[in-house]
Amino acid sequence: MVSRKLVPYILIFGLYLISYGHLSPGGGFQGGVVLASGIILLALARGTDSA
Repeated sequence: MVSRKLVPYILIFGLYLISYGHLSPGGGFQGGVVLASGIILLALARGTDSA
């Protein structure tokens, strides 16, 4: 339940990292990792029945 509420904030933070990643070396990569982990967290929270 907590993870479903946390995923939108994780995705927004990932987009923030990607958009401002050009200011630091490798910032886009970290943003992509955060976005991917948010999507994986959402898939794990939903369970295997809805996947």
